[in-house]
Amino acid sequence: MDNFPCLMIEKLAKSSFDSETITSSLQWIIMKFGPTLTSKYVVRHVLRVLNTCFYNSTDGEVPKERFQPLINCLIFSASMYGPSYFTLQYIPYLSHTVSSAIRGTKFTGRACAALEATTTILTHLVPYLTDKILMEQLSRLSKEIILPLIGMLAAKNCSFPLGGPQRRRLCLKTVKLILAIGVRIGREMARLHLNEILQSFFKNYELSISNGLGRNNTYCDDQVDDLVFTIPSSLEPASDSISAMIKTSGLNDSWLSESPNSLHASSESLNMTSSSTKEKTSASLQNRELEEKILAEISETFCPETAYHAYVPFTRLMGGIHMEGIL
Repeated sequence: MDNFPCLMIEKLAKSSFDSETITSSLQWIIMKFGPTLTSKYVVRHVLRVLNTCFYNSTDGEVPKERFQPLINCLIFSASMYGPSYFTLQYIPYLSHTVSSAIRGTKFTGRACAALEATTTILTHLVPYLTDKILMEQLSRLSKEIILPLIGMLAAKNCSFPLGGPQRRRLCLKTVKLILAIGVRIGREMARLHLNEILQSFFKNYELSISNGLGRNNTYCDDQVDDLVFTIPSSLEPASDSISAMIKTSGLNDSWLSESPNSLHASSESLNMTSSSTKEKTSASLQNRELEEKILAEISETFCPETAYHAYVPFTRLMGGIHMEGIL
């Protein structure tokens, strides 16, 4: 019986043909299980499967038919057993998901899918939160979820697995989440509580522009090959003085032939030095290529199009004068 809800949830995420039947069955199970068993065997698995839905998507876009029935299960559970499900189950899980994805040693496709799932879930849950719970949890949502997401969008230390389009898609979903919160709490509350979030978000456009200008002036190590270094003739040793030094020292060709080990050691030393130089050059080129790739992703994300899709809705919500004042 414990595995039965899990199998139904996975079936619901994979197929949309029997979604109504499976959803009705899950709702019946939720009513029979009670709050504790529902939290253990239904809610946790639904949240985990939602992350998998976004990870298994080939092009990054997940059809609404795949995740909407799962989100409806979360909404139904909260409506059955009270709004404490939001504060004790959903928000802590989403906060932990964002923290784990961002602080991981490597930003993988699974981590990015978890962030996209988080924004999607919250966007759909916000309209169902009561005024009291939303205002009480707004500071937590800002510090633990929204601001880390904004910071991740402009992060220069990691590249998104699918490149700029994936970073840009997460940016638009983050904008949609912030806008959903603003619409839910109203204009006056949005003016009081969303200023820091909006300032952090739109500040990234200034950084993107400065990065784009800086990249054109970046000095390339490859230009060193075009430089010609000449030695003045006054610093070159005279050939006569070298010959005289060899004669006075008693050095001749036989001396060279009697010490082959020294020549072999010198050759090995040169080979090791050359190999080390090539490795450093290769690593430097790879780091430079990765840095340029990340900067290109950020420029593609914080572009005029996303600025338009963000600035216009927020201006309509909060007013043009207020937006100009905080930005």
